[in-house]
Amino acid sequence: MKSNKFPGIIFSLFIAFTIHVTTVYSQDFYPDNLAVYRYGDGKPRNKTVPVFIDEYTQEGKLVRTIDVPYISSQSNNMLTGLQYTSSAIPIEGLMTLSQDGKYLTIIGYEQRIGQSTGYSNKTIGRIGVDGKVNTSTVLIDDRGSPRCAIAENKGFYIATTGTKGEEGTAGLRYIPFSESSQTKGVAAVNSQMLSVYTFLNKIYLTRGGNSFFSVGSSLPITPKDRIKEHKLSGSSTVHQIVMLDTDQNNIPDLLYAVDNDGNGFLRKYTSKDGQKWEEQGSLDFSGITSNLRSVTAKITSKKGVDVYVVSVGSFDGTTKSQIIKVSDKIDEQLSKETNKKVLATASPYTMFRSITLAPSIK
Repeated sequence: MKSNKFPGIIFSLFIAFTIHVTTVYSQDFYPDNLAVYRYGDGKPRNKTVPVFIDEYTQEGKLVRTIDVPYISSQSNNMLTGLQYTSSAIPIEGLMTLSQDGKYLTIIGYEQRIGQSTGYSNKTIGRIGVDGKVNTSTVLIDDRGSPRCAIAENKGFYIATTGTKGEEGTAGLRYIPFSESSQTKGVAAVNSQMLSVYTFLNKIYLTRGGNSFFSVGSSLPITPKDRIKEHKLSGSSTVHQIVMLDTDQNNIPDLLYAVDNDGNGFLRKYTSKDGQKWEEQGSLDFSGITSNLRSVTAKITSKKGVDVYVVSVGSFDGTTKSQIIKVSDKIDEQLSKETNKKVLATASPYTMFRSITLAPSIK
């Protein structure tokens, strides 16, 4: 009797296809891609909305979308975002990338979709290279009004806009990973902070003004560490910064800042010592987009840098929320002649809130 080999072949192909699909579904972020923190799912809603992490190529092709839990489970807490309205833009929602490149961090509300934001607890989400979302960390009582967090030192450093002064809650706070507790004050300042950033083992804060702050000399932060202010000439409302070390001497020498003055500016600065910064031109986004909020950058060659910015626009789509790529030259000034390209535009009732390089294992 002649044996039929086709069932075995079909079975083998089925197994191979199943393994392939599973691998794609649980795939790591692709190195050099972009991660974008998005609010909303296209449905008009009041107040809190679902949030997502979108992975894009550097040329703006959507690779995949990662859902962030909006219903609590045994291992994860709910995390939602506050939608943009005509009268106010939520100042939380800036995503960060840890300095080792392994973790994204987002912050949101421990509330169901469509709820008011009167409930005080906030949830921190950590997303790894494998795309898995962990929202097991909860900030109890909203101490210090946390706005942005970054994964470092077995926990999260958090920028807060609480009460000012040495005994206040504004500045930098900390919570261990996977805890539900009040945050611990690390550095109190007389300014309300909006974002936190780490580079070359040092931590930085922005406040929505014409400067940024460095904390101490290196991580981890201790109570003895001091905060130092660094002025950025020409700026007025800096929301986020990104630094680069172009000559690889472990001192930041190139900085880009998103300044929400008017419709938004991308400003460029250089430094010889990482302390004093000189402006090297700016790019005005009037007529292109509005409400510029987030920035990331990557050195592409000895002379080139690709800079990516996000504008939140308006939640109903009247003003577009966009991802924009700026192709800059390290030794040239930013100007209206600098090449820029819109990579993606958010659908109505969604908005891009922030952007980083995708996490990867270096």
